[in-house]
Amino acid sequence: MPTAPLLPPPPHVPLDLPDLPSDVLLLIFDRLGWLEVPRLRRVSAAWRDAVEAFRLTQTAVRVCPAGRWGDVPPVGPCVTSRRLLEGVRFYSPLLTLSLGPRQPLTKDPAVPTLGKRRRRSRRPTMCNSSTSVLAELLRSWPTTRLGDTLVELNLTAIGAAAPCAAHAAALGGTTLRPRDFSVLRTGCTRLRVLCVARCRWWSNAYVASLLGVAPEDAWAVASASHLDALLMADTSVTVAAVTAARSAGVRVIDASRCSKVGGDLFLSETWPAPPIGAGAVVAGGDVSSLGGGVASRRDGRRRPLARAILKLCGTRLSAFGVSGGHRTGRYVDLNTSKCKLLVHVDVNPASVWSASFSDCRRLAAGTLLSHLWSAGSRVALEDGGVGAGAFPRPEATATVGLFPALRCLTLWRCSAAPLDRLVCCGGALPSLQRLVVHGVEGLTGLVLDDLPALELADASGCPAMEVVSVAGCPALRRVDLRCKRAPLERVSVILRGGGQVLGLRPSWCVWSDSSVLHVRHG
Repeated sequence: MPTAPLLPPPPHVPLDLPDLPSDVLLLIFDRLGWLEVPRLRRVSAAWRDAVEAFRLTQTAVRVCPAGRWGDVPPVGPCVTSRRLLEGVRFYSPLLTLSLGPRQPLTKDPAVPTLGKRRRRSRRPTMCNSSTSVLAELLRSWPTTRLGDTLVELNLTAIGAAAPCAAHAAALGGTTLRPRDFSVLRTGCTRLRVLCVARCRWWSNAYVASLLGVAPEDAWAVASASHLDALLMADTSVTVAAVTAARSAGVRVIDASRCSKVGGDLFLSETWPAPPIGAGAVVAGGDVSSLGGGVASRRDGRRRPLARAILKLCGTRLSAFGVSGGHRTGRYVDLNTSKCKLLVHVDVNPASVWSASFSDCRRLAAGTLLSHLWSAGSRVALEDGGVGAGAFPRPEATATVGLFPALRCLTLWRCSAAPLDRLVCCGGALPSLQRLVVHGVEGLTGLVLDDLPALELADASGCPAMEVVSVAGCPALRRVDLRCKRAPLERVSVILRGGGQVLGLRPSWCVWSDSSVLHVRHG
């Protein structure tokens, strides 16, 4: 009976690493993922020394492992509470910690692409960290000493999908409770940013525990929060959570696409707003020119205060209002785009830095629109004050400083906006940089005069537009007048530094004189 030939024994593979420079070790360990590196210390003394050198080098050059942000090969470890705590203690001290799963579209170059769409990875790198793992981390918070240095905690999409079978078998029975988040308020004084986007389990109860609010006592805030940004898009919060976060002093609030944020939402000021029309011109973005700013501890100079940001895109609000600024500064950025039910907006114009109401097709009332209409109505339209051609030139009777800090105004596809003739002049809008009124069906006239900071004007898609006059805007480089149905009986555009006018018609006169573009019709 023939016998099989004996195979030679496999060659001996040493477990020790060669003497590699620190930058090479940095590249090697980055490909493994941040949860795999601490386990390599158990292989041998040489591996332990290499891992320690990697950690010290990483601390010296301030490099974040790519595995923490998802830019790693598609096959990765399942996250358990033990491995997570081991990794957190290994990389301590941490400034930023991201526990969210990998994005569905992989960035690994080894994965082939299908046309313009990339192939979805079968198994996310973080395997969708569950709420049980997060509960263990929060309950072990004092032992990890994360509260001493952590500035940003990203929990995006944790618990949003079912984990794999291997992960589910290793989870255990730990349940995440709202009171677990109280440790972020009491034991994490440096935390400034918390992101819980796409966490459907995040509700008002978790916000109350995080901010120290008593929901049964009309959401009364006991003290100001140290949080600077609370990002909770696609969650289950309501308008009560948004109001509580604003009252607690959170500067950046993102509640976009929260289906339970509906009805009326009116936020009071936490910074005294100046009276309408009494503000100074904020040219060049000097926020401290109106009294804002705090003294630095080092040199005593006044630093401009950051403006507040409210993102309520895609919510079910029907009425929205902000009466003033935030405790960190008197200006606020508003974004209520794609709010299909929004009808009324009540905003103090003296505190608005940017306002976006894109695709709010029912928006038809409110103080913001009335102030815009009144700013244009205080302009003499008689033959006595004629500017370029047969177009009226604004007089000094226009409101001075009505919108002292407004930089960007977007009314894209706000078809119900009650704007007949919009006149924007430097006295009322001294800081305006971007104006978008695309799709406003009732708009018949647009006059832009003496706007030193204006860079873009989009008036396309306005079917009733008859009169357009643009002059005295030295920074303006793009004017969009594309609309085939608009009559456009009288047009006068003067661009001092040259630029582009879209929607030109064959009957219009266009010429250039010493880098000045002229467009005239009627």
